[in-house]
Amino acid sequence: MIIQKKFNIILVVFLLMFSLAGIFNNSYAQGSEDLKQKNSSEPLEASIKLSQSQMLDMFLIEVSLRKNLSLQKLREAFVDVTPQLTAKQYITPPVGSRAKKNWLKYRQNALDPIRIEAGQKFWLANQEELIRIENTTGVPAALIVGILGIETNYGKNMGRFPVRDVLVTLAFDYPDTPNRIARSQMFNEQLSDLITFCSPTGLIDNPIQFKTCLTQPSSFAGAIGMPQFMPTSLLKFAKDGDKDGLIDLRNSASDAMASIANFLLQHGWMVNQPILIPVKTGTETLDTIRRIADGDPNPKWTLSQLKTMKIIDKIPSSNQAEDLALIVDLPIIDTKGIESVTYWVGLKNFEVITQYNRSFFYAMAVTEFGYTVASNLNPEQKNPVNRETLNSVKQEKPQSTNNDHPGHKRQKRQ
Repeated sequence: MIIQKKFNIILVVFLLMFSLAGIFNNSYAQGSEDLKQKNSSEPLEASIKLSQSQMLDMFLIEVSLRKNLSLQKLREAFVDVTPQLTAKQYITPPVGSRAKKNWLKYRQNALDPIRIEAGQKFWLANQEELIRIENTTGVPAALIVGILGIETNYGKNMGRFPVRDVLVTLAFDYPDTPNRIARSQMFNEQLSDLITFCSPTGLIDNPIQFKTCLTQPSSFAGAIGMPQFMPTSLLKFAKDGDKDGLIDLRNSASDAMASIANFLLQHGWMVNQPILIPVKTGTETLDTIRRIADGDPNPKWTLSQLKTMKIIDKIPSSNQAEDLALIVDLPIIDTKGIESVTYWVGLKNFEVITQYNRSFFYAMAVTEFGYTVASNLNPEQKNPVNRETLNSVKQEKPQSTNNDHPGHKRQKRQ
């Protein structure tokens, strides 16, 4: 085993050196010719760049040896990759000033009546499975329905980009942004995990099936299926909910529901604990909460501290005084253009929801939408968002910084 590992390492180094040597020679010849033609004084090193196809081939060599997969079959599965320029454009941050964030507008889109109706139909069609998952995991059915509704409207909007091509494009030709290196590396890892997911036996037993898995439709960022899991999340959290021996997040609602519940559970979901606490109203509370609200989705204040600062009236009976919480600030612009901020205290379960997407807007929308669907079907179901909480008047305080965060975090897949 040790000898085999050493041999693989030596082989990797040899193949990469061989590949680089060929690339360098070709680039050198091309670069020299270009220099002669342009009579440029630019250093030769600056003109030597690896193409996307060259970087991809080096990547496949490394994956082949690290995962013990056939390099020939890998190359055959990637031979027809098409750069996804539209996906690249979508993922590039907008140039110029960004529009002010507005929870009122975001909430209106999330709680669209057509989406709510679709949620009710989905709930009724999958009621037994939802109840079973809630009883076995402790994750509320309302949240599962909420996430599926906000993410893809129950599979209606799962994306149309080939996931393989998206990940290749973003791994080896990411837009020129300040975080380009980190983002490229993240998509590189997602591509590696996609290959692993599509070869569950550790071998490419069926090249056609393998390629079909690689090229399944995704979002412009490579998120897959009804719950929009990135490949890393597929490997870590996806579940075979219908027990058919396959994990299919595009066509199996059971798999999608079980996977969402497992994602939340593995990120620390606290059974039978609340998601939010309303903030006390009053000028004194407003002054205090303005000072400590920073848009950070990581809990840092104990409930005891928040009670002492008169931000909350009492600590929920299901929680401890030393449990950590965070300040949720939601900037609002009403129809008259008047700006304000609505505040909540987010508990551990709210932070767990933000692991799916690091935006306060997203976590609030998923919660309110899911429980709206639930309460429409069962009037006795309480919606945790339907309570009075603190809302400021127009102020100079900058809007929440949290809601500039990008979409599906994918693990350390987004």
